[in-house]
Amino acid sequence: MLGEDSWYGMGLIVDKKYGVPVVSHGGSMAGYKSDFWFLPDYGVGAVLLTNADTGGFMNGPFGRRLLEVLFDGKPEAAGDLASAASAFKAELAKERKRLLVPADPAVADRLAPHYTSKELGQLDVVRASGGTSFDFGE
Repeated sequence: MLGEDSWYGMGLIVDKKYGVPVVSHGGSMAGYKSDFWFLPDYGVGAVLLTNADTGGFMNGPFGRRLLEVLFDGKPEAAGDLASAASAFKAELAKERKRLLVPADPAVADRLAPHYTSKELGQLDVVRASGGTSFDFGE
């Protein structure tokens, strides 16, 4: 039991959102986020697949919007998503200020020209046009 109206079993979350039974399950890998929702009492299902790490920001608002559309709910999902995007952009800008772009040449020059990982493959450090970039072989 996750909460008063929430359970988890067999990889599925069974929850009551605003009194509506919802069965859901999400997943993620680097660069991909997904979630699905079933409303078994209403014969409705939805799937959200994204190909971005930031796609996870859409899960909550998407589920909320699904309920808004089906049950004429107060439109809050768009605002929730806008708030999440704004907070993410602010955090990203804050982190960006900590980075030196382009990289300090004295630091970049200490990198080896090649790196190899049996799990991830090869990475080549390319120095050209006064900058440093990474070639992952794609």
